[in-house]
Amino acid sequence: MAYMVAGQQLAAGVSLDVNPASRQALEQLVAEGYVAKLLKAGARIHQTGCNGCVGMGQAPASGRRSLRTVPRNFPGRSGTQDDSVYLCSPETATASALTGVITDPRTLGMAYPKIVEPTGGGAYDGLIVPPLPRVSRPSQLKKGIGHVPFPQFAPIPDELELPVLLTVGDNVSTDGIMPSGSASMSVWNNVLAMSAMSFRDIDNTYVQRARDTGDHAIVGGGNYGQGSSREHAVPSRGDCRRTC
Repeated sequence: MAYMVAGQQLAAGVSLDVNPASRQALEQLVAEGYVAKLLKAGARIHQTGCNGCVGMGQAPASGRRSLRTVPRNFPGRSGTQDDSVYLCSPETATASALTGVITDPRTLGMAYPKIVEPTGGGAYDGLIVPPLPRVSRPSQLKKGIGHVPFPQFAPIPDELELPVLLTVGDNVSTDGIMPSGSASMSVWNNVLAMSAMSFRDIDNTYVQRARDTGDHAIVGGGNYGQGSSREHAVPSRGDCRRTC
């Protein structure tokens, strides 16, 4: 990406957002001078991590197209409900940012750069504190006011007779079970608060019906729970079935 935009400017009306995956990646971008090339072309550098994938700081404008190099584009995952997210390669995203339209990078007449793997230490060298010896560990974790203890449940019996409260189709993602983005991420340490968002984008009446009904069952189709390997979707769904 940095090689492609070097010495050029982004097309008018286009936003090119770069989300380094880790501190090590950002350190290497800085050390090799790539960040300067990106900034001079008009790109914006965001905090490291997966924020861009879930619309944390990079939610597209309503009804506008957004090219993304992340692996998922479930409706609304970008942080905008009526998004139009297209998944593509970094080269296609960069070429399109330069031209202002979706562009095959092979049509720009650029020679594919030879990528040299960076060398040197990582950003975490000396920054990761090893765990305390077991004998020195505190007997109780200190938690903030937003940390709510996980509800305690009785073991699930071998046989259940429950009303079916929600039936969903095939390929329901973890985003459909528990939405991602700023709203849910702010309460990821509170299972009860997360439960209030369960199946929000599939059936917004579900939570209230779950509260009115109590214990119940949810029937999923093929490939149910596909997508991100997020643990939050499962406990939230289970907790809502019992307590929300």
